[in-house]
Amino acid sequence: MKSLSELIDELKNGETDAEIARRANLDKSTLSRMRAELLPPNRNYLWPLSFALKTNFGQAKQLFEAGGLCLDSTYHLSEDEKKREEFLRKCLAEGKYDVMKINIELYERRWKLLGTQRDEKD
Repeated sequence: MKSLSELIDELKNGETDAEIARRANLDKSTLSRMRAELLPPNRNYLWPLSFALKTNFGQAKQLFEAGGLCLDSTYHLSEDEKKREEFLRKCLAEGKYDVMKINIELYERRWKLLGTQRDEKD
């Protein structure tokens, strides 16, 4: 099985990590740390990475597996999180890869946004 870093290299079609991170709404340091295995990937990082790399479902599944997660496993998710996952699967199946547009739809549904989240200070 390929590592997450190897799989990203295979899928990025000559683009830089900075370009991929920007399209995935991830900090460059987040992507770098995941590639170096210093930060364990989570669903909120792997979904936008799948969109930024314009993967099909099989490739997204490989990304999740390389990150130590199972794309098909949703038993541990709440009902709302399961609905969010179904929405993200539909976006992937329809070739909707723009994370910012997806985040707008997630926001409208009051679901967690994709990418690096920053805590807002009051």
